[in-house]
Amino acid sequence: MNKKGVDLTLNTVILGILVVLVLIVVVTFFLGGTAGLTKTVREVFYGTTAGTSEVIAVETCHQRCDQAKLLPDPSKSAFCTADFDIDRDNDGKVEGDDEIGVFCEELGVTCGDICKAQETVQPAA
Repeated sequence: MNKKGVDLTLNTVILGILVVLVLIVVVTFFLGGTAGLTKTVREVFYGTTAGTSEVIAVETCHQRCDQAKLLPDPSKSAFCTADFDIDRDNDGKVEGDDEIGVFCEELGVTCGDICKAQETVQPAA
């Protein structure tokens, strides 16, 4: 028997199937798979920006207080300037009875008088 055609080996067939599968995955990712991926990433990384648990906010305030004590001008620290959107019902959304723009001192976390404006003394001329 005289074979004049090209033989397809099993390795070539498997490689072809893998290439087609990868192509399908890439096309799916670019044509519509990014919507689900984007939603998942937002839930993981940006869930706390929509609303912060009060317990997490209080712990963050304590950390910011410790950091503010090391700064030359603590009145400009995150303890004094950054606020929280408190999610009271822990549903990930700030709505209804939740509070917007709550500072650390309003949560009951005190850090001395670091948030009061530093008085500058003008030298006598």
